[in-house]
Amino acid sequence: MQPFYLGEHDDMAHYIGVATDLEYPDANVESLTETTMAEEPFSLSNPEPKELWDLTLEEAVQISLHNSKVLKQIGGGVSSTSFSNASLTAGVFLAPPPSGLRQLATTPDGVSTVYNPALQETNVASTATQGVESALSAFDAQWNTSLFWDRTDRPQNVTPSIFFPGVSQQDTMTFQSEITKQSASGAQ
Repeated sequence: MQPFYLGEHDDMAHYIGVATDLEYPDANVESLTETTMAEEPFSLSNPEPKELWDLTLEEAVQISLHNSKVLKQIGGGVSSTSFSNASLTAGVFLAPPPSGLRQLATTPDGVSTVYNPALQETNVASTATQGVESALSAFDAQWNTSLFWDRTDRPQNVTPSIFFPGVSQQDTMTFQSEITKQSASGAQ
């Protein structure tokens, strides 16, 4: 059976071919070396480290700055400056930082990194720029617990007996625990 279309162009075979064409995701994507060369994390089945490494604070900072994708992207490094731009500190001339490093220090939110798409997906700052994961988190289950303890120890003005003074003593505890989940229709 041939489909019938209203209008001047009855030959819509091209659109039928495009509409019924299937696209499959590319499953053969190369993994990052950071993920393929990583060692197995510590766990109950793997409690021992392969080697112990005494790491100083200076070495940790040097390694992290050397491997930082953010600093590589903004071009961190030594800048050449004129003598009038440099400052003298303890007999050593210090050049001002490059503009990329200055931007990182003054406005770190303005520096884009490889992590920006993930940060955008989980953004909860406003509904205008809210990501998919952030929007779906409104439907996550929430566990709320409250515990209230009240102790009353109050003398009474009227005593029923001389031997038993009138004192109102009471311990009250209220414990509530609930799991709530918002449905798509808005009910809880």
